[in-house]
Amino acid sequence: MYNRVVKQALIKEIIRRIGDEILCIYEFGSGESEHHPRLSDTDLFVLCKRKETLNAVVQTIEELEGKLLHVHHSAREHFIERHLLGTDSISGIHVIAISHDELSKGKVRGFRLRLLTTFGISKAVFLYDFKHHAVLLFGTDLRDQVPIGSPGIRDRILTFVLSGIVLLFLPLAMGNKSNFKVWCFKATKYYVHCMEVIARIVHRNPALTYKDLDYHLELYETARTYRYEPHRYEENLLGLYARTWFSFLRNLSFIWRGPVLREASTS
Repeated sequence: MYNRVVKQALIKEIIRRIGDEILCIYEFGSGESEHHPRLSDTDLFVLCKRKETLNAVVQTIEELEGKLLHVHHSAREHFIERHLLGTDSISGIHVIAISHDELSKGKVRGFRLRLLTTFGISKAVFLYDFKHHAVLLFGTDLRDQVPIGSPGIRDRILTFVLSGIVLLFLPLAMGNKSNFKVWCFKATKYYVHCMEVIARIVHRNPALTYKDLDYHLELYETARTYRYEPHRYEENLLGLYARTWFSFLRNLSFIWRGPVLREASTS
């Protein structure tokens, strides 16, 4: 069972083995892995001193994940994590390990991080989440050194890229009903979260939420309700898939409209 005690043991063992090669370790994401270990992963952001040690750091964390959490990933999952900094798993440890020279004073330098923030996620959203929601587990807190730029059209496009990719390939996962539902909900939650963060940056208001946006975000309530309890969602898979696509397409106007607020939120 993955709980706070196991998490502390994991971090302690990482530090004991490779702490000399690490500047800091942060946890980010939903933080729900302690309560729903089979339906949520733990996101660790590891900043290493040297690029040459990245593989050793990731290998060590993967080894400890198997030893302490009894979670093992496929070769495909390992490849995605190490080379694309992403994951297609819904449990275990998701490691984003980069060297100090890849993220220096908020400037994206390394090829992998550039690839991720060019074709995967918005740099502004990534840095905002890192600066405001990450929890320092080890090392020196460097978040004050991270400037967050103003998001533009590329950030608004990237808001939908990952969710769109997930939805395109999701029919391949129909054999596992629970995972299929979870990925529908994750796809919805991801692009809405990006919309929310961009609105906070543009309008300089950290209190803004998705409820303040003038978009069609009704499905987000469903995603929040059933994300960690997919067995309670009773609609058939095709119906959920169609609803998820419909909501996704209706909100694409965010790309050219930007973070438009409801009248009540602007008054």
